[in-house]
Amino acid sequence: MRNISLLPAQMKRDIAMAKKLSMAATILLIIAIISLFTYGLTGLMLLSPLIELESMERQNIHVSSQISELKPLVELYNQVNSNVNEYNTITNDILPANIVIHGLCSNAPEGILLSRLNVGFVFSKGEQKAIVEGVASNRQSLALWMNNLNDNQYVYKVMCKTLEEVTDGNGKKTYRFTLEIPLKEGDQA
Repeated sequence: MRNISLLPAQMKRDIAMAKKLSMAATILLIIAIISLFTYGLTGLMLLSPLIELESMERQNIHVSSQISELKPLVELYNQVNSNVNEYNTITNDILPANIVIHGLCSNAPEGILLSRLNVGFVFSKGEQKAIVEGVASNRQSLALWMNNLNDNQYVYKVMCKTLEEVTDGNGKKTYRFTLEIPLKEGDQA
């Protein structure tokens, strides 16, 4: 069977138009809801990088403050390195005292008693020298030791500054001496 409508044509058109309008309104409502959802989701997605950026800015401020706290240490580190370089420059040509002392004392013959040994750098003259004070049981021991010292790789020439004959209560003679020993520079030894 056929659908036969007894409604006037104008009313049929109005009903069809109402259906179309209702359908268009439903579609527009669905599009609006989807648009609002998309807009909200986009806003949340844009908010996440902003929150991360703020977090990074806070971290940057924290790290910057830590760096500024460490700047005095960096300056101190640079000063220490500068001092070490200065020390190395100043002491480059100076012989280590322990090597010199060993070289001076290792070949002392029997009968030599050292009472004072001073190894130093004379800044006014720019030279290193050792001052040795002691007592010798006889002059031959002292002379032998001075010859041995002149053969030492660290010594220029041994000079006897003082030599004093001392007699103890038993009549035994000893010789109190002071030697001045100019030393070679570290790169000449």
